[in-house]
Amino acid sequence: MKKDTKKKKTLTEADLSLLFSQLSLLSESSDARVDDALSVMAEDPANGAYADILKAMLEETSVGGSFSEAAAHTGVFPAFALNFLKIGEATGRQDLVFRDLAAYYEDQDTLRASVRDALSYPVLMAVLMAAVIVFLLAKVVPVFADVFTQLGSSAVGIAAFSASHSGALTVLYVVLLVLAGAFAAAFFVGTYTERGRRAAALLLPKIPAVRGILSLRRTAQLAGILQMAVSVEDSDMAACLRLARGMETDEELFAKIDRCLSDLGSGLHFCDACEKEALFTPFCCGLLHAADKSGSTEKALSVIAERYGAAADRKRDQVLSSIEPTMVIVLSVVVGLILFSVLIPLAGIMGSIG
Repeated sequence: MKKDTKKKKTLTEADLSLLFSQLSLLSESSDARVDDALSVMAEDPANGAYADILKAMLEETSVGGSFSEAAAHTGVFPAFALNFLKIGEATGRQDLVFRDLAAYYEDQDTLRASVRDALSYPVLMAVLMAAVIVFLLAKVVPVFADVFTQLGSSAVGIAAFSASHSGALTVLYVVLLVLAGAFAAAFFVGTYTERGRRAAALLLPKIPAVRGILSLRRTAQLAGILQMAVSVEDSDMAACLRLARGMETDEELFAKIDRCLSDLGSGLHFCDACEKEALFTPFCCGLLHAADKSGSTEKALSVIAERYGAAADRKRDQVLSSIEPTMVIVLSVVVGLILFSVLIPLAGIMGSIG
């Protein structure tokens, strides 16, 4: 009888990397069985957060159940991992699957953490910008406007508008601060919670600057999936593509994979199909041609995945590096306009006194 697990949300990339790394190491031990590895992991205090999951899987595998079925019954492993686990069992190369999944989820966790860390500063800066601008307009500018009125002068520009519409603008300032806070909250929810990550996955592709980065990243993931599939499918590229097709969510790549499968069915070679359907760049397709002759397709796909990943990282860095200067320019312009609207009448008053 299977034990229900308390934790039903999908494991994070960090969790999956840790669990598959342990399974990979333990499965390399002499004559180690999966249920033996699960038993060792379940008794490890470091795995306390996953103890119920591991014990439920151990209970099923110890009576002859397969590891992939036990993992599926917990409801916490993603479909991507479950599909590869099934292939590993079918081909008898489960140790390679554990190793590749550990590396894959470690890369995904590192990528997510790097993006989150890179964006945290601009988000914080945007909130502070909003707070500074609101403080200047709501608290500082009205004081100067009152002083100018007492001295027989008047404010100009932003200062004059802020002073004459202070009541209506108060609501606007509150709304601006609320929006800034909501933006910061949405960012942290989107990067630290599972539901937020799902929402971000739907919204980010709609941003033009992000769409290109995601396209490169998904192509890198596709090459990585094909590399993992080659290691367990004995270079059956049609089977590898079908597996990648089951993992893919991008419509454009999905269509390219379908066309490649059709080309393979009509007798075209994998390298030629990739080149025909522009699945990868001409350079990468040439690399696959060379690798096919030397029997190193798996290594070539690893290189392709690294190239696309590096291209995505460069594009991401370019976008991120442009955010901070843009925000500084906007803040400088707004603060400058506020200062000029105060300094111009102040200069006139000083001139009349002199």
